[in-house]
Amino acid sequence: MIFAISDVVWQAGIAGSVTIVLAVLQYRTKQAVQENGLAERETARKASEATKEVAGKVDAAKVAASVAAVKVEEVKTELVKTNAISADKMSDLHDVCTATHILVNNNMAIQLALHATTARRLATITKDPTDIKMAEMAERQAQEHAVKQATVDDIKR
Repeated sequence: MIFAISDVVWQAGIAGSVTIVLAVLQYRTKQAVQENGLAERETARKASEATKEVAGKVDAAKVAASVAAVKVEEVKTELVKTNAISADKMSDLHDVCTATHILVNNNMAIQLALHATTARRLATITKDPTDIKMAEMAERQAQEHAVKQATVDDIKR
C-alpha cells in the first residue's frame, strides 16, 4: 500500500523533508555567524585593551629612556671632569718621576766618578796591577754611564 501512493505525494514528502533540512542548516548557520560575530567583537575588544596596555608600557618606556638619557649625560659630564683631573695628576706624576730619575742618575754619575777618582788615586799610590785594573774598570763604568745617560737625555728631548 505504501507503494500505491502517487508520485505527487512522494514529491511533496521529499520537498517537505528537504525544506526541514534546509531550515535546520540555515538556523545553525545563523547561530555560527552570530557566535563568530560575538567572538570577533570580543577579539576586537581584547585587541583594543592590549593596544592601550602596550601604549601605556611604551609611554613608561619612553619616560624610563628619558631618565636614563639624563643619567647618561650626568655620567658623561663627570667622566670628562674625572679624565681632566686624572690627566693633571698623571702629568704631575710624570714630572715627579722625571725629576726622580734625573736625581738618581746624577747621583749615580757622581758616585761612579768619585769611585773612579778614588780607585785611580789608590792605583797611582800602590802601582798594584789589580788596583790599576780596578781603576780602569771604574773609569770605564763612569764613561759608559755618561754615554747611556746622554742617550736617554736625547730621547727625552
